[in-house]
Amino acid sequence: MNADDTFPTGTEGLEPASSPSVVRLRDGGRFDFHIAPVRKRIDGNDVRMLAYNGSIPGPTLHVDQGS
Repeated sequence: MNADDTFPTGTEGLEPASSPSVVRLRDGGRFDFHIAPVRKRIDGNDVRMLAYNGSIPGPTLHVDQGS
């Protein structure tokens, strides 16, 4: 097994990364994270990256202190 099998770098067929969202969680609230590869354009090149819920960076969570 080589590094290309373990850490693929191809971007073909990947969804583009989206902008992060803001998620407000109330006391007792829950939020599921989904980690998956996406395509992001950096300096004119498509790069394969891992995203949280489709965005890089992942969503911003607003949680009340003491929740």
